[in-house]
Amino acid sequence: MKLLRIFACLLVALSQFVFGQTLHPLYKDGTEEVFEPELLGAWVSCVGNAFTVCDEFHFEKSPSDLGYRVTVSVSEAPKIEAIFAFHLIRLGDALFGDMRLTDIEAAGRSLKIDLEGQFHTIYRVSLKGSRLITAEAVFQLEETQKALAENRIQLHLETLEDGSIVSLASTNELQEFAKRMAKDQRVFSEDLEWDRPTKDHK
Repeated sequence: MKLLRIFACLLVALSQFVFGQTLHPLYKDGTEEVFEPELLGAWVSCVGNAFTVCDEFHFEKSPSDLGYRVTVSVSEAPKIEAIFAFHLIRLGDALFGDMRLTDIEAAGRSLKIDLEGQFHTIYRVSLKGSRLITAEAVFQLEETQKALAENRIQLHLETLEDGSIVSLASTNELQEFAKRMAKDQRVFSEDLEWDRPTKDHK
């Protein structure tokens, strides 16, 4: 029963990462990957007025490369955390993030699930003072696909059994897409603002 609760919580929490999935990463050797110390630490984003829902991401320096290790709390009881690899990339004059699920921990211990086949999620990223702003690439909307066609960008989109859409485009094609369409609101979600946590968030 406990294991069932763990996976139920996890599936609900990770259902938000299905809008702009890609098979291949946005970064590669030679890409201008950057490390911003200002990104380290906890960030909180809250939505809703009558009923407020807050998400908290915690960024740490990756022990193995130039990227980040991002921890997302999925459930407090039982304590479940999703671990992501996050890489910050500069393409043109804009910053982008590439995030992929790499581990799931319960009570601080890895569940040792094979996550090699996990997709990547692309974000447009900016740091403005003490605020982090992100916008997620969205592929399943009609206006998004119209925008791609207008710009003659082919992302080789495929619909999965669960209804989500994944891009099979190569890393080079994804980078070209990001550079050319970074400011197109039909392709990226509305900006999501993240602030440092306060006592009210804890």
